[in-house]
Amino acid sequence: MRYRALTFTVCMLVGTTPALANLADLSLDELLDIEVTLVSRRPQTLAESAAAITVIHGDELRLAGIRTIPDALRMTPGFQVGQIDANKSIVTARGFAGLFANKLLVLVDGRSVYTPLFSGVFWESQDVWMEDVERIEVVRGPGAAMWGANAVNGIVNIVTRDAADTRQSVVEVGAGSERHDVALRHGLRLGDTDLRVFGQYFDRGQTIPDMAVPVRDAWHMSHAGFRADRETAAGDHWSLIGNMRAGSVGQSVTFVAAAVPAAAATRYFDADIVTADLLGRWRRSWSVDDEIEAQVYYDLFHREEFVLEGRIHNFDVDVQQRSRRGRHQLVWGGGYRRTWDDFDGTFTMWLVPARRTTNLLSGFVHDDIELIDGRLALSGGSKLEHNSYTGWEWQPNLRVWAAPTPGISAWAAISRAVRTPSRGDHDFNAAVGAVPADSLFQGAPAAIVTLFSNDAVRSEKLVGIDAGLRTRLGDRSFIDAALFRYWYDDLSMQELGFPFTLEEPGPPHLVLPVRNSSRSTATTAGAEVAFEWAPTGVWQVRGTYTWLRLNVEVDPEGIAVHQHPFEGDSPSHQFGLRAVARTDPWALTINGRRVGALATPAIPAYTNLDLRLARDLGNGLEMAVSISDVLQDDHREAVSSTVGAVHTRVPRAAYVSMVWRH
Repeated sequence: MRYRALTFTVCMLVGTTPALANLADLSLDELLDIEVTLVSRRPQTLAESAAAITVIHGDELRLAGIRTIPDALRMTPGFQVGQIDANKSIVTARGFAGLFANKLLVLVDGRSVYTPLFSGVFWESQDVWMEDVERIEVVRGPGAAMWGANAVNGIVNIVTRDAADTRQSVVEVGAGSERHDVALRHGLRLGDTDLRVFGQYFDRGQTIPDMAVPVRDAWHMSHAGFRADRETAAGDHWSLIGNMRAGSVGQSVTFVAAAVPAAAATRYFDADIVTADLLGRWRRSWSVDDEIEAQVYYDLFHREEFVLEGRIHNFDVDVQQRSRRGRHQLVWGGGYRRTWDDFDGTFTMWLVPARRTTNLLSGFVHDDIELIDGRLALSGGSKLEHNSYTGWEWQPNLRVWAAPTPGISAWAAISRAVRTPSRGDHDFNAAVGAVPADSLFQGAPAAIVTLFSNDAVRSEKLVGIDAGLRTRLGDRSFIDAALFRYWYDDLSMQELGFPFTLEEPGPPHLVLPVRNSSRSTATTAGAEVAFEWAPTGVWQVRGTYTWLRLNVEVDPEGIAVHQHPFEGDSPSHQFGLRAVARTDPWALTINGRRVGALATPAIPAYTNLDLRLARDLGNGLEMAVSISDVLQDDHREAVSSTVGAVHTRVPRAAYVSMVWRH
């Protein structure tokens, strides 16, 4: 969902024990002292953070039986997550929903996983084994002053556990009506280095078609990787992280495959995916407040399918330093990223040029100033970047935080952020549909609706105001609320042109052109509320509510394919409720959510309920049974008209898993 605002946030204690920390065992001071790093690129407590932030602990994910990153983010207020089919999901923060949602920066251990092809994420190629996740940090709202372009509506960082915390063997197997899994991990210590290696495989079956045509969306993936960590007496910490994935993703897509006949048809094929990445990080700490960190990574993404084959390479270097000078906490640094790719196109999809190399140079500085000890702080800074499409971009930020009384803190921020053009905006072309003969004018042949690239597309710009309040409600509960108001300019839209004859690719044919342009503006407003309550030592209850309003204005000089793009594809209201009951050896998790109706894809509101019951069998063995979508046989969540995917329904599913830790 594209725009939301009222977010209810649930945060769990960061730890390394296999069981979920019980809120009843924690004071509220301990709960609000959870450490986060995304807001200021330095460790600070949740209570001190001048931003709308959610921390989801890995133990919470494991207790709830979460298996994918999109499903994990359903826990987050202000986020819209919708399953299009078995392997495609919509994941967005505070509006602008779609398969190619492009205003959310996603990191895994600090490595950006968005694709430069469309500034979004191929979620089907980014599986992370939840057994190794320490926490997921989510910032709702602009974070470009620290993290750069594309951190417009939010940032997600999936942090995996240090190898020193995984010195055990784990075997996991699971089977159900729509998914099968097997995974194993082994951790050990070699001299002064901790190492873990792991491998996993899963396959997911097809969903239920919501149309008169069949669907092909089965999905399987293999994933192998390692992490090594070494701590020295001099205060150095070294990390080396590597992953390799390979799999096949079923596709049911409607498109035009040839100039003659000029007709769209649904075709069925598999997309083969191979990814590889290697990250190295060095950190030296002289004290709690003085540290330098350097990180370098390389990743490869290769996708081959019926309409397009491409390879994307990224090489990234990032250095930052932080230090305290009196009342000032300074963080500064810089980075360089080089991306090179090549694509083999078809009549249906092609890029011009087929090969491109881009460069991104950046630097930032940020200062947190403690005006009154523990009561009032001011922070500000900016990131300056130079990219290959639009040149220099600056993204400043100013935040204020106050704690007038113990147990209450408030914050406000004003930010500027940009989303720079991607290869998709700048160079991508596609035959996306067909217009029957005589539809344009008398005697006209059939025309192919063709999306053409546009090198004049500008960066999308946001100026936003955020504010929030955190307060305890008695000894066993607290509330976290956030409000926002955003103004967007130069939003990308698709604009119709006049028909003309295209000589190539293919034989000469009539096309109805559609081009990307920067002719839209938008405003959003929202509120997000999160609440957590531990009524007894057995039960934990948390709830979320999100309200979102989005208005888009299109330049009247342009002819938009949709006069109000993005409006109506995010719900105005969302509710979430999670209850966890733990009494050894049993653990019960109940997840419920109510999602408002979508106007543009015409999806009615729905209520969903998931259950998971786990039992500790002793000797490190755990068994669990899960049932999703208890209230109905199936339901619709999202569609993707962008790629003409067959509409599907998410079915009820049952799943049984066994995990052994030793």
